[in-house]
Amino acid sequence: MLLYPILSRLSFSSSPTQICNRRCDYHTASQAIPLPRCRRKTDSVLPFTDTSEGQISPNPWKVVIFLYQLDLPFEMIVLDRTDPDVRKKDPVVTISPNGRMPIFEDPNTGVKLWESGAIIEYLLDVYDKENTLTYSTVPEKYEQNCWKHFQMSGQGPYYGQSTWFSFLHHEKLPSAQKRYEDEIHRVLGVIDGHLERTGRQWLVGDNMCFADLMFVPWNTLLSMVMFGPQFEVEWKEKFPKCYEWHQRLLQVESVMKAQEYAQEAAKSMGEYKKV
Repeated sequence: MLLYPILSRLSFSSSPTQICNRRCDYHTASQAIPLPRCRRKTDSVLPFTDTSEGQISPNPWKVVIFLYQLDLPFEMIVLDRTDPDVRKKDPVVTISPNGRMPIFEDPNTGVKLWESGAIIEYLLDVYDKENTLTYSTVPEKYEQNCWKHFQMSGQGPYYGQSTWFSFLHHEKLPSAQKRYEDEIHRVLGVIDGHLERTGRQWLVGDNMCFADLMFVPWNTLLSMVMFGPQFEVEWKEKFPKCYEWHQRLLQVESVMKAQEYAQEAAKSMGEYKKV
């Protein structure tokens, strides 16, 4: 996903409303509850640019969730995935040495980035000064990073390989399909076991943090694309705590907006059929 700047500057005439799940300057300790509504001031900024290959590419949509969550204006460019050389052309190759999405540009600072995790870290560092999505306390500050790295190393790559061998590989390889489907179940089990042991609703502490949101796009594909609607039943029965956690995340306003946007972007992309 690539976000390109629009030349006109956007100004907010009033402080926009967004979800705050941390004790900010407007919430005292007694007022702090999970996901309270908080009005915080957003400075006028130029729209960011994010680039995607459509709904089937979840990593760019991770970035979109955070742009919505932080009330940041943006423009998204959906690349033509039917062009085999699209990743070798500008603007992709000039920003991302790896030639993969998302790629990102912040016209307010001139920063251009690749890799969804790095982009999210940047957005949190620069545009979440009130720490609405991060913990600053120990050990939560480091626990949230554990889950961040698990999402990027454990969830994303294995889910991606499952998608490849199920839909995109030129021949059917049942052993490869089973290997990565088993890994998906393992990842769901890791989350489910953690939530069961801690008795919490979120991965870290008592509130939703950025690490929770990072898991949403790939998990959403499980029933939408990868395994079909029937997987909802299996997920709910085998990994109930994980399923409930995912359902809570689906009710977050930024997630709903990103999913709606993704569905619109995917209308012209066609359907994936299992090999």
